[in-house]
Amino acid sequence: MLAHTTSLAAYVDHGSLRIQSFEGKLLGSFEVDPSVEHSTAPISFLGEDRILFKGGGRLEIRDFNGKVLRKLKKPDRALGEKIKQSEDGSRLLYDSFTRRVGPAQTIKEDALVVVTHGLSTDGDVPNGEVVRVIDTGSGKPCFEWYGKEKLLEAYGDHADLDPSGGLVAIMTQGSLAIFKLPDACVAK
Repeated sequence: MLAHTTSLAAYVDHGSLRIQSFEGKLLGSFEVDPSVEHSTAPISFLGEDRILFKGGGRLEIRDFNGKVLRKLKKPDRALGEKIKQSEDGSRLLYDSFTRRVGPAQTIKEDALVVVTHGLSTDGDVPNGEVVRVIDTGSGKPCFEWYGKEKLLEAYGDHADLDPSGGLVAIMTQGSLAIFKLPDACVAK
């Protein structure tokens, strides 16, 4: 079993990702790469009619028959991230660790990655954190926060959405901030 809710289950059977209700009704299926079955959290349900599919390094919102409804772009220069969602799947939160340095340092680090085949660089040491929330229907941003001081240990769980998708909580050393999100997300 790859994922489940109180009423839905997803699993791989002979190369097909199958989604069915707990009553046994098949709600959809589509062919997937065999590696999906052994991936860590390759899908999660977004409400009762869509999934967040993490396959081949991409993040996509799909219907139960595999039709891509929206391709999601990974935040620029993100160094690992945690993804959370509202209960109905209408909003996604990305908690990403970043490394922001000047242009000269960026060029130097990128060149070192190429020359050393990824073995010798500080480019994977985060010095900041970005929390973003997007509307999964429109893909529009709802919220963005950037922090670089008093951050918690990198790659941990530092932010979350409440089940309704109306609030976001962010922890730093010694503080917990709660932000109210707009009812409708708009493009920047």
